[in-house]
Amino acid sequence: MTQQAVAHALIVSAQPAERRRLVAWLEGRDVTTWTCADLARGVAECRRQKPDVMFVDVGLARGGVLDLLARLPGYKKTSIVLIAEDPSIRQLVEQAGGRKVMCLMRPIAEADLNRILRSVLHLIVPGPAKRVRKIKDRFEFLIGNSDAMRSIYNMIAKVGPTDATVLICGESGTGKELVAQSIHQRSDRKTQPFLAVNCGSIPENLIESELFGHERGAFTGADRMRRGVFERAKGGTLFLDEIAEMPMEMQVRLLRVLEEHKVTRVGGEKQIDIDVRVIAATNRDTAAAVEDGTFREDLLYRIAVFPLNLPPLRERDDDVILLANHTLSELNTKHEKDKHLSSLGEERLREYHWPGNVRQLRNLVHRSFILEDDTIDLEPLAGLLEQNSVAPESCGAAPNDGASCPPEPPSKKAQKPGKKTDVVTRDNDEADERVIEVEVGTPLSDAERELILSTLEHCEGNKKDAAQKLGISLKTLYNRLKEYGQPDASD
Repeated sequence: MTQQAVAHALIVSAQPAERRRLVAWLEGRDVTTWTCADLARGVAECRRQKPDVMFVDVGLARGGVLDLLARLPGYKKTSIVLIAEDPSIRQLVEQAGGRKVMCLMRPIAEADLNRILRSVLHLIVPGPAKRVRKIKDRFEFLIGNSDAMRSIYNMIAKVGPTDATVLICGESGTGKELVAQSIHQRSDRKTQPFLAVNCGSIPENLIESELFGHERGAFTGADRMRRGVFERAKGGTLFLDEIAEMPMEMQVRLLRVLEEHKVTRVGGEKQIDIDVRVIAATNRDTAAAVEDGTFREDLLYRIAVFPLNLPPLRERDDDVILLANHTLSELNTKHEKDKHLSSLGEERLREYHWPGNVRQLRNLVHRSFILEDDTIDLEPLAGLLEQNSVAPESCGAAPNDGASCPPEPPSKKAQKPGKKTDVVTRDNDEADERVIEVEVGTPLSDAERELILSTLEHCEGNKKDAAQKLGISLKTLYNRLKEYGQPDASD
């Protein structure tokens, strides 16, 4: 199997030649890379990827070095390397303080790059044991060490460098887009765009324009020309998620585009050459979709040059523990906490069948992080295990991704952003529903406090019932109430 990277780097530079040199140099030292030419996108990618090191062209910041540093996310595990031409910037960086920031001067010398990398590796890989763990547990954007995932890693390593069209099948929540991004990273197109489109979420009357673009005046509201994703992804990779949900008429057009490598914008006549690799994904049983007439057989053959079937989380051995700890580590870093899984929490993770896969796991760990103390027992899982749910058998099943989440309120009013933190009570035929409306940007501690106190009020002060509804232990509830200065009344 191909050796996996020991670190991940994000390169943000307006100079294509510089990006290519850094990519070649870093990947020759087992460091995976992701590149972009825009500072705003670079900041967004840093928040999403949390790379080990981020190279940033100082020239991209209009407000100078200090303004640039203020805009960059302050993740503890991300080292910042500023690429500059003015030697005086070194002094400004030293004055910034409190951040892991280094300078790399142009023209870039390999000796300086070696020094930077040694420094970065010293920060993120303090010893041989951690280096072995990184190689063992990670592959591009994927996390897992099970035999099932190692097989996926091997296939990605083989198909990545080719231009073959890939069809990724798997249950909802298994990480199909992350696999697509990993394939893109293993290709010669990695320095070019990666665009993702959810074919099932675009209205039928807009999907043609979204994919192929339109000319000005092509339809009402088309006041300017717009390029479709096939054009915008030029030289890169286009990820078509939920492709089996695409209308039949569009499937015919897509097949023609894939065969001819040309698109015609809506309202246009000129054929435009395209250079893009297509990776598609679906959570449906494609054979059944072909049989019931909702998916074209010829399109299936065209996109499934290299089929790749992702295993559900329940078939990935102890990857569930690895993924839970990774999610917990991200939350600890973001909120400056030091919470950890208990042995009971790990046991519950292994016992549950995870119909919503990795997405459900991350949501449940996040919920437990909010509700529980430093030692996390994953109390919300206790109720799910008691339900003794039957696991879905194939990627054609419709898993309940939100199994770990509370039921949605009967009114959409409570889901609208921009409301002040408030508790709204309404009645229906079965129960007294209480819905909490939280303004976007409300501190996590305030939202947690409102949830706990409102649930306690709903249970008429019965702490045992309130703890059960919240999915936390009675001890955790008492600790929270003590923090809030509530009277310690007995139930």
